[in-house]
Amino acid sequence: MKKTFILVLCLSMFIGQRSVLAKPMEIEEKLFQETLQQSKNVTGLLTDEYGNPIIGATILVKGTTQGVISDINGRFSIRVAVGETLSFSFIGYENVEKKVTSETEVFNIRMIEESTSLKDVVIVGFGKQKKASVVGAISSVKPESFKLPTSSLSASLAGRMSGVIAVQRSGEPGGDGADFWIRGIGTNGANSAPLILLDGVEISSGDLNDIQPDDIQSFSILKDASATALYGVRGANGVMIVTTKEGATNEKISVKARLENSWSMPSYHLDMVDGPTYMRMYNEALKNDDPNTSPMYSEDRIQGTIKGLNRYIYPNVDWQKEIFKNVTMNQRANINISGGSKIASYYVSAGIYRDTGIMKNISQGSFNNNIDNKRYNFQANINANVTKTTKVSLKLSTVIDDKNSPVVSAADTYRNIIQKTNPVNFPIMFPAGSGPLGNETNILYGNMSFNGATFVNPYAELAKGYSTTFSSTVISTFELKQDLSMLAKGLSARALFSYKNWNTAKTDRSTVPFYYQISKYNPTDYTYTLEKIGTTGSDYLSFSKANNGDRTIYWEAAIDYQRLFGKNNITAMLLYNQRQYNPAFPSSLFDAVPYRTTGLAGRFTYAYDERYFAEFNFGYNGTENFIKDRQFGFFPSIALGYSISNEDFFKPLRSVVTALKIRGSYGLVGNDKIAGARFPYLTEISLGTGPNYHYGENMNTWYSGITFTRIGNEQAKWEVGYKANVGIDMEILGSLNLTIDYFTERRTGIFQQPATLPSSMGFGSTIPYYNLGEVKNSGIDASFTYNKAVNKDFTISLLGNIVYAHNKIIKDQYPEQIYSNLSHIGHPINSIYGLTASGLYGTQEEIDHGPVQQYGSGPKIGDIKYVDITSQVDGKNIVNDNDKHVIGSPTVPEITYGFGGTIRYKKFDFGIFFQGVARTSFILSAGNMAPFGRWNANVAQWIADDYWSESNPNPKAQYPRLSAIGNENNHQNSTYWLRDGSFLKLKSLEFGYSMKYLRFYVNGTNLLTFSNFKLWDPEMGGNGYYQYPTQRVFNIGIQFNFN
Repeated sequence: MKKTFILVLCLSMFIGQRSVLAKPMEIEEKLFQETLQQSKNVTGLLTDEYGNPIIGATILVKGTTQGVISDINGRFSIRVAVGETLSFSFIGYENVEKKVTSETEVFNIRMIEESTSLKDVVIVGFGKQKKASVVGAISSVKPESFKLPTSSLSASLAGRMSGVIAVQRSGEPGGDGADFWIRGIGTNGANSAPLILLDGVEISSGDLNDIQPDDIQSFSILKDASATALYGVRGANGVMIVTTKEGATNEKISVKARLENSWSMPSYHLDMVDGPTYMRMYNEALKNDDPNTSPMYSEDRIQGTIKGLNRYIYPNVDWQKEIFKNVTMNQRANINISGGSKIASYYVSAGIYRDTGIMKNISQGSFNNNIDNKRYNFQANINANVTKTTKVSLKLSTVIDDKNSPVVSAADTYRNIIQKTNPVNFPIMFPAGSGPLGNETNILYGNMSFNGATFVNPYAELAKGYSTTFSSTVISTFELKQDLSMLAKGLSARALFSYKNWNTAKTDRSTVPFYYQISKYNPTDYTYTLEKIGTTGSDYLSFSKANNGDRTIYWEAAIDYQRLFGKNNITAMLLYNQRQYNPAFPSSLFDAVPYRTTGLAGRFTYAYDERYFAEFNFGYNGTENFIKDRQFGFFPSIALGYSISNEDFFKPLRSVVTALKIRGSYGLVGNDKIAGARFPYLTEISLGTGPNYHYGENMNTWYSGITFTRIGNEQAKWEVGYKANVGIDMEILGSLNLTIDYFTERRTGIFQQPATLPSSMGFGSTIPYYNLGEVKNSGIDASFTYNKAVNKDFTISLLGNIVYAHNKIIKDQYPEQIYSNLSHIGHPINSIYGLTASGLYGTQEEIDHGPVQQYGSGPKIGDIKYVDITSQVDGKNIVNDNDKHVIGSPTVPEITYGFGGTIRYKKFDFGIFFQGVARTSFILSAGNMAPFGRWNANVAQWIADDYWSESNPNPKAQYPRLSAIGNENNHQNSTYWLRDGSFLKLKSLEFGYSMKYLRFYVNGTNLLTFSNFKLWDPEMGGNGYYQYPTQRVFNIGIQFNFN
């Protein structure tokens, strides 16, 4: 009892003291106790749309750092006060918020994958915006679209991104990247390629190809002036922005891996004729050229080849079969780890890709001369919250390319096979010991002597050596972000510094082949004697090396402001940046001067009640390339948007049209990549190299004069583009999203060299460059996506896009043409100029009564007949280059489109994608395809199947009469060789099966091509005859996902 009394007394004294002092800490303790009594334990389950548990999702008490992570079964348990709100988040899914009530015990949450709805966040120039407030023309694509079995990222662009036109002209490993443009080509100047940014840092198209698809968080295309004006002199051709993945705070460690093995094979095979066919056609070609000429190949030789009597005396070599294999295997592996604590987050990854090509390893030495390209990717992104208001990030991207290849490239090897050899000239090699001495240790390669020179033996050229190239690209970026709300609410600042370094070292090791030919042989027992021909061979591996590299330093600093005043949402940004580029091995004095750009960029946006939107952007940039008072330019833009669906009067329609917005923009953009040398305002003078002269008393003494090697133009400046865009964004039934844009641009001041200036002006060959050209480019850009969860087991996703871009030249560097058909004005860039053909001559009477064709020695029966389209202008009955005009469509497609979809049923998924182009043409290169000629080139089978001859006098034959010496008349660009380049490809097909931690899949690319052109892949254009073929790839893979 006494103890109890003392205890109560002490407590009373304590309470009394507390009432006097009223300590804040004790007040907080009381409140905590009261809250604790009102809190409760909430449990639950997080699943995706298909009922699969979501592992590692973050569950936070809103407004605090208190939270937990869902476990391996997607379950969680958290203690939370009644009345507070729980926030559920996971990368790739829409956030969910639930309020805790006194009755809440369990939350079972089904999380929905992020869609492309108007609620998404869009990457814009120097920042992000909610898609609902975006008034510029911007398109994006999910990174999964790029996870195809290809070594070059750009090869996946065509048809997948709205507004992008891309064509792949080659399948050579390391050289299979696509050429691409945003909304077509807007200039015929030096540069029509878009600006490419990786995490805010400018990179090249080669760097883009090396990016690992698994590291990409977002890929956006900025297309109109409101989106690109911020980049000033760099933004005229559009902007591609790639951002890499980052970890998230309070995120459990996540480990993901991907392993793939692919089988690559040519998408087509160009069949060539065999030896006997080649010899008979060669004899026929000789007879066509001169009926009195004796045949090159006797019937005995042809029969000996047919019977295969002796492959050294009667060779019949299938060079493609000897050098190329039908299929090759490539591998890819990637692993990435991400996670984060309350203070820091991280994302690190490593990957390797190996591409071996379709060439055989035919090295006769101890070295490997086959294609063996290995690329290593490393990415590390680290973010840290230094304080509650300060955040720093460090990003490090490293790409290492280790390439091994023949010293004669794969492309040159393919060209050698098609253009510079045939099956009967010589064998690949003769047996060891059959040389003139009988004890030669070198390889006895076959060849043939002609006027002291030798022909090309593709096998020997390929086997003679190897080349190694080691390249490294390192991009490091440091960024600091500071919240300045203590100064003004909504104010923040950031700074970014980046350093990019690229180095490459190439080493060539090569022998000199020993060549031999048969000097005589015995037709009875087929014995033969060899003689050595050509230059002296060498088994010694020569050595040569070359180095190259560059470095780029970039930094920017910006102030951002964002506030919401009632229904008024205001944002603003002001940014300053500098960029300096230095070649490591400058090629000239001018090249040694750093390439520099600097400037300001600004953005102001205003939105009222999420209905009315306005945006103003500007770029004020300068470059060192122009004279002092013309170095800077101002490039403003303005854009307006109206979200009709947010109006009250639209409510009755929202059940069908859930979102509808119209928008428009207009502005100026620039392009500082100009033709000619740097510093076009400077005049170059060469001392002591000009014409000699004499003066003074001694007229026998000559002095060297000076030469103007370049005339400067102080008025030179960058190109300026005036861009306009109107668009509509629509969402129907919450599942179907449509975007349609009409765009137009007028590009002025294109830097060009006048084609004709009179010699009296004194320029000679040093005509200066001027801002002469003007081009108009316009078209339509549209896309759609459809996402529907039919039930928990079945979902469907569809997508499609199309871009039509038509340009025409308004002004150029050429004077007014006498023959209007030769003018470029009004015609597209990359137009084809050629003659109009009207079949093949069938009789001598046709030749005699037709116009005089002024090519070569004149046409013969079986040659191409042309139309004289200028006879009304000059009154002459002749055909020459003045009769050429625009034929067909441009070589760059005016229409590019793609469509496809993905279906998921329970744990199975199936995806398909088609890609196509239209309104494009190409010319078959008649001179390069022509058989025989200087190199005794082989004959393609399609020529042998249908060429004009006395036995096939078809005026519409695929090929005119044969000639052994070349035929200038038939080699002219004309409608005879014009082909439609349109096609539709089954670009990719994928089937997958997902389990808890694993996903298995098989896919393929370039599987089918639908086109009127059947000889080779029409995407390669006119060069497909002698280029390394594009590849058809089949791939199997497995993905691991551990959280």
